Amino acid sequence: MFLSSLTRLAAWGRALQVEPPRNRMLSWADVAAMRAAGIEFGAHTVSHPWLAEMPFAEAREEMERSREALREHLGLARPPFCFPAGSCNAPLRRLARELGFRSAFLPNPPHRVNTLENSHPFALGRMGLPNAPARYLEAELDGPLPVVRGWLHALTRRPRAGDRSGSGPEQAEVAKAPLQ
Repeated sequence: MFLSSLTRLAAWGRALQVEPPRNRMLSWADVAAMRAAGIEFGAHTVSHPWLAEMPFAEAREEMERSREALREHLGLARPPFCFPAGSCNAPLRRLARELGFRSAFLPNPPHRVNTLENSHPFALGRMGLPNAPARYLEAELDGPLPVVRGWLHALTRRPRAGDRSGSGPEQAEVAKAPLQ
């Protein structure tokens, strides 16, 4: 699935004559410098797949390889984990704990800020940030964008078969579900 998506994306880029950006990823030296300045980093898989839609063994490998890369390059023994595209389910949340991650982040939290009262370490809410100029980030963090986006999302969301994103009202129940 992942390779077919990349193939389609490359074809669209060629058809639209779009040159893909180069060097958009941080180097390990960049990450180390940012970490020294107080920015925390966590695992997010190696190839950014939708974990809940792939075989469990492959999902496990994605998570393990990501954790090991952080251990090797930054010395992080127990980083937090963030599910790519919010694709997760209860077995994957349990796996995050079993693999030694310190915590796990889920998409579309029912609250804007994680606190001890509203969160579980393996069901923390996260908010995606735009890949855009700084003024968009400011509007996302301090402005009305999250509320407006939430309304639009609730009005237009049509669940896909096998959708495990945990978005919508059921997110509160996902966060409370036991991790056994």
